[in-house]
Amino acid sequence: MSYRCLMIVNPARIRCKNEQLLIETEEAHSVPIEDISAIVLESRQSTITTAALAALAQNGVVTFWCDETHLPCGISLPFAQHSRQLGVLRWQMELTLPTKKRMWQQIVTAKIKNQAECLALCGKTQEATFLFGRAKAVTSGDKDNLEASAAAYYFPALFGAGYTRRNEDTRNAALNYAYAILRGYMARCFAVYGIFPFLGLHHDSCLLYKFPSPRDRTRYSIPPSAGKTRRS
Repeated sequence: MSYRCLMIVNPARIRCKNEQLLIETEEAHSVPIEDISAIVLESRQSTITTAALAALAQNGVVTFWCDETHLPCGISLPFAQHSRQLGVLRWQMELTLPTKKRMWQQIVTAKIKNQAECLALCGKTQEATFLFGRAKAVTSGDKDNLEASAAAYYFPALFGAGYTRRNEDTRNAALNYAYAILRGYMARCFAVYGIFPFLGLHHDSCLLYKFPSPRDRTRYSIPPSAGKTRRS
C-alpha cells in the first residue's frame, strides 16, 4: 500500500529504474514507486522523464507541479487507478452549509485565540484577556463577524495605535512575506493529500487563519521606521 508523500523542493532530475523512482540532486535517492502516494514538484528547476511519469501513473501516484510562487498549479492524475483524490474532492464539494459554518467557527476561534496568545507572550495581558473572551463568543458561521473586529483590535494592540495592515512599512512587508510562505506550504500539503485548497469554507486560504501568532510575534520587534516598502 502506498503511504509516502514526496515533496521535491530542490532542483532534481527524476527518472525510474527497476520499479524505483530515482531522484538525483546533490545526492542520489531511490524510492520504491509502489510506496509513493503523491509527489509535489516544487522546484521549477526539476526535470522528470516521460517514463517516470508513466510509471507513477500506472502505480496510481498523483503528481503536482508548482508555479513561480510555489503554489500547486497543475496535476497529473492516473486513469481509473486511484479513487482517493476523487473521494476527497467529492467530500469537499458535498460539505453541507451547517458543517461549513461549524468549521469556520472553529477556524475563527483558533485564530482569535492565537492572537490572544501572541499578545500574552508580548506582555500585553489585558489585551490578551479581552481577545480570549472574544474567542469564546464566536458563533457558528461567525455571524457577528468577530474575526474582523478582533483583527481590528489585535494589530493596533500589538504594534501600537494607528497601525493598520495597509501601512507601507517593513513590518507589513515581513508579515506578508511570512504569510505567503505559510500559505504556499499549506497549499502544497493539502494538494499532496488530495484536498483542493481553492475550495475554501468562507473565503480563500481560510485554513491559514489558525496560524497568525508565530509570524506576528517575530515581527513585533521590527521598528516601523526600518524602511518603507513599495507596491509592485
